[in-house]
Amino acid sequence: MVEQLVLLFKAARPRQSLKNLSLFTGLIFSGWLFSPAKFWTTVAAFIIFSLLTGSVYIFNDIIDFESDKKHPFKKRRPLASGRLQLPLALFASLTGFFISLFLGWGLSFFLFLGISIFLLKFFLLFLLDGMEIFVLFFVLILLYCN
Repeated sequence: MVEQLVLLFKAARPRQSLKNLSLFTGLIFSGWLFSPAKFWTTVAAFIIFSLLTGSVYIFNDIIDFESDKKHPFKKRRPLASGRLQLPLALFASLTGFFISLFLGWGLSFFLFLGISIFLLKFFLLFLLDGMEIFVLFFVLILLYCN
């Protein structure tokens, strides 16, 4: 079971969460970097978005399962290689979506709104370049206006 959790963590591609550090740019440019309340709110938003994006990566691997098995590099991923169980990956991905929504709602309605837009974009396949960045900055602006 521990091996499956490690594989699930790898499937979430935690190194990709570095992109979510862009949430901190609002703090830096607004001069609120050293405001403890704003800083910890942004840290919480970073963690929530990292959970969300990890869940999206896992779900995307489920959707692309057959094609990833044939790809020279992607076939080594936990799901495509068959090491990670598909039902566990699906459960973890869907759970991550709902936990992100719940935590986003608890932190801020606007964060919840940003997460909802992110998920709608993902599920409805509205491929708008830069939409994630727009949503992140919009949510931060609304978070700091409270």
